[in-house]
Amino acid sequence: MDSRTKKQLRDLALKAKERKDSLYVVGGTVRDQLLGRNFRDIDLVCVDAGFWAHWFSKHINSSVVTLHDTPGQEVLRVPISKNFYCDFCTRQGNSLEEDLSHRDFTINSLAQTLDSFLDNKRALTDLFNGLQDIDNRIIRLLPSDPIKDDPLRMLRAFRQAAVLNLRIASDTLDEIKEKAYSIYQVSSERISQELLQFFNAQRPDIHGFLGTGLLSELMNYAGIVYCEAEHLLDHWNYYQTCWDDPKNPLRRYKNYYEDLLKNNSQRAQFGISLLFAHLNFKAANKFLEFYKFSNRQTENVVDTVQLCKIIDQYWIDNRNQPSGHLLYQWCSKFEKSFPQALLLASISLINNPDKSENLKTFSETCFNFYRNQYLPAITAKPLISGNDLQETFNLKPSPVFKTLLEKIREARVLGEVKTKEQAESLIPELLKKESN
Repeated sequence: MDSRTKKQLRDLALKAKERKDSLYVVGGTVRDQLLGRNFRDIDLVCVDAGFWAHWFSKHINSSVVTLHDTPGQEVLRVPISKNFYCDFCTRQGNSLEEDLSHRDFTINSLAQTLDSFLDNKRALTDLFNGLQDIDNRIIRLLPSDPIKDDPLRMLRAFRQAAVLNLRIASDTLDEIKEKAYSIYQVSSERISQELLQFFNAQRPDIHGFLGTGLLSELMNYAGIVYCEAEHLLDHWNYYQTCWDDPKNPLRRYKNYYEDLLKNNSQRAQFGISLLFAHLNFKAANKFLEFYKFSNRQTENVVDTVQLCKIIDQYWIDNRNQPSGHLLYQWCSKFEKSFPQALLLASISLINNPDKSENLKTFSETCFNFYRNQYLPAITAKPLISGNDLQETFNLKPSPVFKTLLEKIREARVLGEVKTKEQAESLIPELLKKESN
C-alpha cells in the first residue's frame, strides 16, 4: 500500500471517529497482512455501507461500483487506484461478532479497526483462534456449519490452502468428506472458477482432494464414472518431481516447460488435463462443458488429452520414431497443445516397462520437430499465396487452393522446399496428384 493510499484511508478512519462510527477491516485483507502477503483490496465492515462508500468516493474523487444490492447485504466498491480498491460491506447481524461468526474459515474471521490495521498492529477481534491457525498455517472451518450455507466452501478450502501454502485441519477434512455430496447444490460456473484457481497453484493438495471424495462427486455430478484415483496420484506425484528424475525423457527441456507453465491459465489447464490422462478426451470434454469452462479452456484441455492418448498409443504400438509427415499431422492438428500433450504423455508412460533411451529419443524427436522445424516454418511469411496460384498458374479460386497451400506448408516444415521458386516448382506435381 503506497503512502497516498494510506493517507486517504487515514482520512476515512478520522471521519469515522468524528462520527463515532466503527469501520473494521475484515477477512482476507487481515489474513493476508498477517501472512505477509500483498493485497489489492481493503474489506471494510460497517453499519451503513452506502454512506461510507459514497463519502469516501467523493473524498478521493473516485466512483462507486455496486457489487451486491440485496437490502441488508450491500457491498459497494470504491476504486482507489488502478490496482487497488476498497469494498464497503454492510455488517451482517446485530454486531461485529455475529458478522464474523457467519464466515467460512477461522483465518478469515479476524477483524480489526481501520486505525490499528493501518498501524500494522495485532489488535484483533479473534473469536475462533484464527490468529493461532494463521501462525500454524492451518485452514479450519468455523463451528457454525459454513458448508451448509455454501457448499462451495469445500472447494474453497482446497483452493485457499493451495494458494496460501497452508494445510487443511484434519477435522475440516473429515467434515468435507462427510458433506462432499452436497457440492451438487453449487452452480457450475462457481465450481469452474474455484477449480481453475486450485490447479493454478504451485502445489495443490490432490491427495486431500481425492481423499475427501470431492473429485468423485464432481465427476458423478457431471455424469462421469471416475475410478482412476490411483493412476491420478501416480501421475500427479511424478509431475511434481519429474524434473528431478534423470529418466524423464523431457528433462533437458525443463526450462522451456517451466516458462510455459508459469502462465496461470496454462498451468491450470495442464493440471486439469492430468485428471483425464487415463480416461479419454470425451470425458474431459463432457466435464468441462458441464462446468461451463470457456470454449478456449475446453479446447486446450481436450486437445491435450486427445493428443496425449495418440502419442501414448503410437509409442506402445510401434516403439520407433514417427515420420516427419506424422509429426506434422500431430502439430498442425494440435498446434497450441502439442508441448503440453507431449509432457502429459511422458507422465502417463511412467509405468511403461520401456522407459528407456528409446523413449527418451522418441520424446526428444517430437519436441525438437515442434520447436525447431514446425514453429519457425509456420510463423514465417508463406512462400506462396492464393494470389500466386491465380497469377502464376492461371488457377481460379476453388477448394483445391487450401489443399495446395497446406501441402506447400508441410513441405516447408519438412525442409523439402525453402524458397518461393522451389514451392512454385512443386505446384504442377501437386495439381497432377489432385486431378488423379
